[in-house]
Amino acid sequence: MRANHTQEHWFVTADNRRATLFLGKKDENNRLRVEEDRSVENIHEREHERGRPSALGSSGSGAPSFASFGHTGDEEQKRFVREVCAWLKQAADQHQFAMVTVFAPPEFIGHLRPELNGLSSRVELRKAELTRLRPGALATHPAVLEEIERQIKPLNRR
Repeated sequence: MRANHTQEHWFVTADNRRATLFLGKKDENNRLRVEEDRSVENIHEREHERGRPSALGSSGSGAPSFASFGHTGDEEQKRFVREVCAWLKQAADQHQFAMVTVFAPPEFIGHLRPELNGLSSRVELRKAELTRLRPGALATHPAVLEEIERQIKPLNRR
């Protein structure tokens, strides 16, 4: 007897530019099927890139010089992380999922962890850069499969 065919597994791929929520379901042959649910993009980065001088700006004398970027990149990343947390809370409330796994690069996870607030008990953070993968590739990616199997094991023991 196969267990948990219709069980849903929610996960997010995220980085500094984009976060995407996916729904994974095991089919009758125990293969994972992945569908994109929604995504959010970092609009602050695009806005900043349009107005940003090139890496080689010019000094008052017309000679090329390196432009100073300051802390704007870090501030924009933190702003986007806060937006991702709000977006994730909205998705969690709408879909009523008990747990969601977020796959993200280590630096993004470092910014994300302190911003989770009330979501921390519903979010698993995993270090992986998967944002460029399409649903079919995610369905066979070892990190995704390992996390889903890890979540299934306690449920199958009930």
